[in-house]
Amino acid sequence: MVDYGSPYGSLSLRRAIKRLLARRDIPCSEDGIILTHGASQALELTLRAFAQPGDTVLVDDPGYCNLYPLLQSLGLTAIGVGRTATGPCPSLFERAIKKHQPRLFVTTSVLHNPTGGCASAENVAAIHALAVKQGITMVEDNIFLDLTPESQPCHARYDKLQNIIHIGSFSKTIGPGLRVGYLACPPEIGKRILRYKMAAGLTTAGLNETLVHGIIQSGQYGLHLTDLRERLFQTQKIVYRSLQDAGMKVYLRPMGGLFIWARFEKNVHAQSVSERAATKDIMLAPGHLFRPEQSDSQWFRFNVTHTNEPRLYDFLKQENNI
Repeated sequence: MVDYGSPYGSLSLRRAIKRLLARRDIPCSEDGIILTHGASQALELTLRAFAQPGDTVLVDDPGYCNLYPLLQSLGLTAIGVGRTATGPCPSLFERAIKKHQPRLFVTTSVLHNPTGGCASAENVAAIHALAVKQGITMVEDNIFLDLTPESQPCHARYDKLQNIIHIGSFSKTIGPGLRVGYLACPPEIGKRILRYKMAAGLTTAGLNETLVHGIIQSGQYGLHLTDLRERLFQTQKIVYRSLQDAGMKVYLRPMGGLFIWARFEKNVHAQSVSERAATKDIMLAPGHLFRPEQSDSQWFRFNVTHTNEPRLYDFLKQENNI
């Protein structure tokens, strides 16, 4: 557990991940699975392997806020594809491809951060068809996949992992401090990415990987996920109603997961609202943080696991003049 181990990561854990993916009808060999230091490293390694400084990468708009500084640090240009309640807008995706000739599209199809939405089966099919037609490599950042039913649509399932690089993680289900993530892809693509992992740090932490594998093999992981999904679903219902009672307009009601995307009924200056909230020891996440160019947004992301605070809703009511 404390030796260097394989650059691919623990074989036992990779085999366990293979079985987890197979239950979702995502076929993959253990040679196509690379363990990483969290999903963040999986994203970085994939970007380094498939893009060069100056290239354009399409991303969700709004999307994962930590992705944008990563792209910038690698000399890559991020172009947003507008997000709808059922996934990335296909017409905007096609327009962005023709205009910017991107190398990659990084997207989240399950429990999207920050909106909480899931891509529909129809949306997955439409986006996938456009990506294949235009030769765009798709990177599916689905770290919340285990928080949804096994029948949940996603690109990796639709494509059978032929043209998709799927990124997953145990940080959001077991514990963030473990920093155990992975990417799954065709083995020949995995070899290409593995070179960058070896250059960056040789191997990942075998001790952490052994711990995660033990949790999965014990049978506790499945029971834990069942409990976690239900608790998040019930919490989502409470927060959804509480935000509406506070006069907020909610983008959609998520099926689970951590996030809700909401805004005030009237137009506000989001940064000023956030600053006023900070004076009351309330930290809000204004929507511009989740846009590629930090463009203005009326929306805010709420993490449902941190919103059981009456003073938060009192503040929102005051801002709404209720």
